[in-house]
Amino acid sequence: MNKLSQFWFKPADSRSYTALRVGYAVASLAQLLTLLPYRHQFFSAAGMINGADLGPAGFLPPVFSLCPSSAGVTAAFLFFLASMVCLGAGILPRAAAVIVYYWHYSLAFDLGVAISGYDMVLKLLGFILMISPLGDRWREKPKQVPAYGLYLIRWQLVCIYLSTVWLKVPNIYWRNGQFTSYFMMSLYSLFPYRAFAHAEDLSVVLTYSTLAIELAIPFLFFIGPLRWLALGLGLLLHVGIAVTSNLWLFSLSMLILYPAFATGADFDRLRKKFR
Repeated sequence: MNKLSQFWFKPADSRSYTALRVGYAVASLAQLLTLLPYRHQFFSAAGMINGADLGPAGFLPPVFSLCPSSAGVTAAFLFFLASMVCLGAGILPRAAAVIVYYWHYSLAFDLGVAISGYDMVLKLLGFILMISPLGDRWREKPKQVPAYGLYLIRWQLVCIYLSTVWLKVPNIYWRNGQFTSYFMMSLYSLFPYRAFAHAEDLSVVLTYSTLAIELAIPFLFFIGPLRWLALGLGLLLHVGIAVTSNLWLFSLSMLILYPAFATGADFDRLRKKFR
């Protein structure tokens, strides 16, 4: 029991939690702002999606079932927006974390038919942060806090990458290397040019490289000297996705998990470098 307690409550630098909290707040705010112009269509009683069609909400009703009017939906958006700003700034962070998690919880009902991968990433991250230390403000001296939340987030990232590879490998387009060509001509691409249909060699390289990077990142992060390589590969992958497609929110939602692997020495090094 002592070993188990020492593992879960091993001291960790609070700046890791601070970076996770700020990243989670920024990604949640970006998600909210993308939905803001469509709030009445998606969330009000007069909109085109009815959350009641998805079944009962369970022990906690989604927020938009409590304020279904157009004015109520707008007020809810502004309330959650203020909570995300407070969470990022470290103002009443615990209460703000609970409120922001309630935002992601509510989306699963009214926007369930359009839910995507990054929505679930943010929802899971929000739950973990809600029950974990939230770090201090950047100007405060870092403290030592329990590491259990960092472990949960690390394992979440590992599961995301490995399950992604597991699901992609049986797909014929990933196996023959032509997925990238099809993707770059799809509705997700920012540059849907016909030329990608003839760029077979480039597609093979990019398709297999994506699989290799997604498979390598979870292991490299757990090897101390290679953590920076994992960071570089992750940035290469997700920034590449963000600048070539409209899936930038997915990339942001994945990159904000990376500070879970950072150490106090990493933050000290960055502070000296960018002071």
